[in-house]
This record gives sequence, structure tokens and C-alpha cells, in this order.
Amino acid sequence: MSERNLSSFLNKKLRLVALAVMMIILPYLLRDNPFYIDLIIKICFYTFLATAWNITSGYIGMISFNHVALFGIGAYTSTLLQALYGVNAWIGMLIGALVAIGVGVGFIYPAVRLKGLFLALATLAFTAAVQILFLNWRIVVYEETWTKYIGGAVGVFIPLKGESLLDFQWHETKIPYCYIMMIFLVLQYIFMIRFVKSQTGHFFVAIREDEDAALSLGVNITKYKLLANAIAAFFSSIAGTFFAQYLLFVEPVYIFNLNFMFEIALLTILGGLGELYGPLLGSIIYVPISTALRVTFGGTTYTGLTQIILGILLIIIMTRIPGGLYSYLSKIFERIQI
Repeated sequence: MSERNLSSFLNKKLRLVALAVMMIILPYLLRDNPFYIDLIIKICFYTFLATAWNITSGYIGMISFNHVALFGIGAYTSTLLQALYGVNAWIGMLIGALVAIGVGVGFIYPAVRLKGLFLALATLAFTAAVQILFLNWRIVVYEETWTKYIGGAVGVFIPLKGESLLDFQWHETKIPYCYIMMIFLVLQYIFMIRFVKSQTGHFFVAIREDEDAALSLGVNITKYKLLANAIAAFFSSIAGTFFAQYLLFVEPVYIFNLNFMFEIALLTILGGLGELYGPLLGSIIYVPISTALRVTFGGTTYTGLTQIILGILLIIIMTRIPGGLYSYLSKIFERIQI
């Protein structure tokens, strides 16, 4: 290994170590300020979910908006299993992921040949249909002397338990949620780093760049599109269960909110669509800005300014830096050899 390569390798290792130390220490240093702990959780959470969207829309080129439906299915599955049968949240998370994969792949299979606007509209319709289903679906629970209804527009509360990792609940502090979300994000990025360098990852990019050319070379288009949706469904569902445990409550209008899906798309495009670290960069920029705007204008006559400012920001990025901020910053770092 040459001296220059060794220096680059050591610099990379030092950056990773510094990042790991910061992730461990920062929540502890901010333990007395729940607002900033919540902000860190949101950044990690949005990055996690945006990476799931980036798999289908960025790497394989399927612009879809059904991730929020799969997110909600994961949240509802784990919550209902806890509320009705007392199933542990971690087991419910895995079951919810399997259900989300089945639903996601089952829906996308007949629509796999759709492209562009047609696929986007189909996934939007699917998400709207799922929201209407959960909005009107109530479960009847018969007790000895009375009957109660759970679900529907009222939502479902997660039964309160003790504060422990096993129960996935903490009532006095947000710090454990912060560390759990960080661990989820690190594990996701370990998977993604290996995935994008694998043969399957190269097939995904080939399909995105030229589907006909990939097909002529023997790439099974349907197989890899279904695989992409299965991976995205898994991550989306995991995020849904975490979100449910964080709030200890789910309800369809909030969980299946398409505005939330558009936020995920916006920050991914802002950071860099199809870039490994695009969602992370987009979240680091978008979440604090959107939070500050909501704090400033929320509850006032200027509430709509938040969406206007974010919309203008997106237009500027898409017109001036179409590749996203990550590709733009990467070129700058290459010039100064960072």
C-alpha cells in the first residue's frame, strides 16, 4: 500500500471512529434537553426511512409512494399484536416486517411493468386505499360485561409496561430510543454498503440506467424489482414499529399521511437520489430546517410559509444541483483532496 493510499485509509478509519464516538457521547451530553434528543431521533429515523425509499426510487428507478403504507402496516401489526394478544414488541416487529413484505411484493407484482408516472399513481392509490381501510376497520373485543372497539379513526394505544429494552418502552427519558434508532441506522448502512458493491446492487443500477439493455444481458427485471420492494418494505416496516413504540399510539390519518411520504422523497432528492449517503445528508439539512420553521410559524397566521419555503428549497436544488447536495459536495472535496 502506497503512502497516499495508507493516509487515505487511516483518515477514513479516523472519521468512522470519530463518528462512532460522537454518536455514543452526544445523546448523553444532551440528556437534559429532550428537544435535541428528539431532533437526533428524527434525523436518524428520517434517514432510515429515506434509505428504504432510495432503494426502489434511487437504485432501481421505481418511483413509488407505497412506503408510507408499508410503514403503517408494520406499525399497526406490532401494535395490534400487543394490544390484543400481548405479543412482545420485538417479535411484533419481525411479524410486521413479514406482513409488510408480503403486502408490498403482492401489490407491486401486478404493477411491476408500470413505469414513471403510472407506477407513482398506482402506489399513491394503494396508500390511499390502505389508509381508508384502517380508517374504517374497527375490531370488536368482547369482555365479560361489556364490549369495546379498537382501531378505526380512534386509533390503537399500546399497553403501557415497565421501562426496559425487552418491552421496548421508556416513559421518563428518550435516550434509549435515540440509541436504538442509531443502532438500526448503523446496521442498515452496513447492509447498504455491502449491498451496493454486490452483484445484485450492480444489477439494480443497470435496470435503473437502461432496463432494455439490462434485459438483453439476461438480467431478470421482475425478480430484482420485487427484491428491491421486499428490502424497502422490510426497512419501512421496522421504522413503523419503532415509530409506534416511540409514540405508544397509532392512528390512520397520521400514520398513513402522504405528506410524510413527500417529506421523505424531498429530503432524499435534496441529499442525492441514488446516493448511499444522500438520505443522511438530506435528513441532516432538512429535519432541523423544517423543525425550526414549524416552531417559528406553527400556530400562527403564517403556518403555510413552512411548506412554501421548503418547496422553494426543493426547486432550487433540483434546478441548480440536479444530482443533489452529496454529489456537489463530493466534487468539492475531491478538488481539495479531502
